Amino acid sequence: MSWPGGSSRGRSASPEGPAVYACEKALSASGSTLCRRTATVTVIKPLVQSLLPLIALLLVGCIPLALPASSSATDTPIVALPDLAIKSIYLEMAGRQGSRCVLTFSPYGVRVVVQNVGVTASGQFEVELNEAIQTVNAGLDAGQDIELHFPGTIPSGQYTARVDPANLVPEEHEGNNAATFTAPTPTPPPPCTPTPG
Repeated sequence: MSWPGGSSRGRSASPEGPAVYACEKALSASGSTLCRRTATVTVIKPLVQSLLPLIALLLVGCIPLALPASSSATDTPIVALPDLAIKSIYLEMAGRQGSRCVLTFSPYGVRVVVQNVGVTASGQFEVELNEAIQTVNAGLDAGQDIELHFPGTIPSGQYTARVDPANLVPEEHEGNNAATFTAPTPTPPPPCTPTPG
């Protein structure tokens, strides 16, 4: 028995793809088998073809794109700053002529040498030695240094010097603003011999 639209056998495949037919047994009035067509058209190939553009887009999206290098480092302006540092600390007798002799004996004191190792002038700053403070009003130009004399000594011989102790001067580095010194037992220098006149 055939259904309207053609025979159940010998039918060529449709342009969309092959048709699948199934026969189901059903008792007719005469007891014969009825065969009905189930038009399950294969749509895999047209579906894949329609999805190809989407697959291509997904593949392109997975390709890493070369991003421009970050320009934050070059965009940030470099600010030139001073850099105050403790260059040296030493014990010295006031009035000493070089390293040889003294005209008259006088009390010892501690000398602190501060240098601006930065690239710009520092402006006014302070130097502290064991809580005694001196102010350098003129500041220091780049590469310039200054020697400060703190009179007197302390029994322990332990000295700590700090430049810009209140951190009022913006600097390139803050880690070189302090230094400690243990003063040895001083040996008085010999008196200078007056030059015969």
